[in-house]
Amino acid sequence: MPDYTITTSVVLETIVAALYVIGLYLNIKILIVSKKEKSMTWRIDFAHSIILIFLYTYDPWIHSIPYFVQDLYLVTGTWFCYAAKVVSHFLICYLGAHSMVIACLKYIVIVYAEKIDRFKEKIIKTFFYINIAYPIFLTLFPLIYIPDFFVIYNGHTHINRCLGNDNRTYTKLWSMCELVGPLRVNSGYNAINVLKWMVCKAHVILFYASSTNILDIFFYCITFAYMRR
Repeated sequence: MPDYTITTSVVLETIVAALYVIGLYLNIKILIVSKKEKSMTWRIDFAHSIILIFLYTYDPWIHSIPYFVQDLYLVTGTWFCYAAKVVSHFLICYLGAHSMVIACLKYIVIVYAEKIDRFKEKIIKTFFYINIAYPIFLTLFPLIYIPDFFVIYNGHTHINRCLGNDNRTYTKLWSMCELVGPLRVNSGYNAINVLKWMVCKAHVILFYASSTNILDIFFYCITFAYMRR
């Protein structure tokens, strides 16, 4: 049984390493071609390849290190674990948001081609900034309603291992809104909590809409319907 486990582990790690090298090669090619040809969406393609290279270099390490170094926070400090959780959350938000941004851009460029012809370059450049800004917004948005969101969030269990097994209580994203402060006699306080609860629900909806590609499907359906008319 141990031999089988070791063999399986070596095979899987070899496959992962091979896929990483192939992906790295393809993304470097995209970077070179995008910079050279400068097509309509070259900025978005260039930034996307850089982030993908970072993601698939960073992700295996941040998943693996806590397995080999127990209570990693004692070595690095808790700041490292929380910083890793923020970065991991940004990368997840980015992956979901990127496809939505591209779908929205294609919808606008195709459906409103005649109306925006003079402003196409500016619109595409704007979407380049949105492609980066929107996932940053999604990452930081929950701090509005729960300032210690990344302390209690249970979305990255590998990062929680970085913080050790100290019986911490973590909360799933869909349960976060239940943690917004209770209603009190003070009407002003109640109004703030209701507003926080609404912001929380908006964040959860935006996050899952991006993650499940619902908005992408919506934009592509409209675009295809327009093209087949």
